[in-house]
Amino acid sequence: MTTSHYYWRSEAYLKTQQEYIDTLDKALTASERVVEVVIMPSLLTPRDTTIPLLREAAVRLQADLLLIFSITSDTYYKDKWLESDEREGVQHM
Repeated sequence: MTTSHYYWRSEAYLKTQQEYIDTLDKALTASERVVEVVIMPSLLTPRDTTIPLLREAAVRLQADLLLIFSITSDTYYKDKWLESDEREGVQHM
């Protein structure tokens, strides 16, 4: 991966994002007031994500509550050309 524009294709990045979602899911499920947590499928979410359209999608899922959150992060960016053995070679030049 050579540019940050394609970070979302990285398996490790996607794994990190899934861990965030799993953590939130576990915290919500731990509540006595929450019976079930359902992640809204992307097929139900339009590109134009306005509140009314998201509420409409939640109605299709028969959800009692709609929690909207976003995970934005550029903290995971790894260049393959800077592997540890190559970094040593660059440092000794």
